[in-house]
Amino acid sequence: MAARIDDLRACPVLWTVTDYDPDAAADEPGAGLDPGTRLAGVPAHLIPAELGFCVVERVQFNQTQVVRSVL
Repeated sequence: MAARIDDLRACPVLWTVTDYDPDAAADEPGAGLDPGTRLAGVPAHLIPAELGFCVVERVQFNQTQVVRSVL
């Protein structure tokens, strides 16, 4: 299910699930984190980034990662 841009503007927090990123730490909190190799070039990151979202947390599991972005 795809979110519309207008819907994203109304969200204070965005959670994105992607493939595991072997170049990123297992648990990484912090303001303005790098999106990492799995997220950097994909629309799931690029469009929210254009709206002002920045990555503030990443948690990795065996095959996936969950990335929290905030406005």
